[in-house]
Amino acid sequence: MKGSEAEKTLGMIGRKQSFWANILVVKDPMHPENEGKVFKFRFGKKIMDKITAAIAGNPDLDEPGVAVTCPFGGANFTLTAKKVGDWPNYDDSKFGVPGPIKGIEDEARQKEIFEGMSDLRPITAPDQFKPTAELTAKFTKVFGGAAMGAGASAGADLDSELNSFDNELKNFDNGNDAIEVKWRDATTDGDHITKEHTRVKVIRQRGYKPIRVMFYYPQRDQAIRIQETLKTLYAGVDGAYYGGDEAWEYLKAYTGVDLKAILTQIANERATENGN
Repeated sequence: MKGSEAEKTLGMIGRKQSFWANILVVKDPMHPENEGKVFKFRFGKKIMDKITAAIAGNPDLDEPGVAVTCPFGGANFTLTAKKVGDWPNYDDSKFGVPGPIKGIEDEARQKEIFEGMSDLRPITAPDQFKPTAELTAKFTKVFGGAAMGAGASAGADLDSELNSFDNELKNFDNGNDAIEVKWRDATTDGDHITKEHTRVKVIRQRGYKPIRVMFYYPQRDQAIRIQETLKTLYAGVDGAYYGGDEAWEYLKAYTGVDLKAILTQIANERATENGN
């Protein structure tokens, strides 16, 4: 029955899904002062389903997906809310035609956007939730031990997993340089930039200097723009980015080993052996 104690109890234990993202406000007629700024935005499963569907496209109709979060080829999302019964409804919300963020080619604009983004990790940090033991005790008191099933052990495993990254960082010691060495960057969409931004901010907040070393520099225009954006991102957190020839020179200066010369020599020897 609506408003009953049973309904209230169900509401307390029912599953609620929420998602968080950094969003850039393009147009806000009600609050024009927000336009051009970046905010944290909380949304539910309905909007997340629309994002997932846009990225996936429709293979049955040969409709390609869109990397909606890509600054250069993503799409604006028009948020339309209406009331259905007692609840807000977002069925009419939709993505527009793919295209770049206005002014994204300007490095100053890129830096402004990235500096406006928030680190979303604290939202799901362990200290934001009550301890598993406390929640388990309350649940058992109300519903009894038999209702727990395998939930207690699963909850403990999840709690341990959430702390694993912090523990690994505490046990890792390599000076203040957090160096990521890559042959090439396989992903070149906007979601990749968002994840990279979050990652380097976390590394910097932990007292390390994020450094990217990538030997193979891309050739496609969009991929090059993505890498240029990443370079600006690293500079924005006082990190460092080395790509292409710069990567080989950095490795040589850092280790004293000329890896490029070694690989070139091996390639030449194999070419001679094969009669090329």
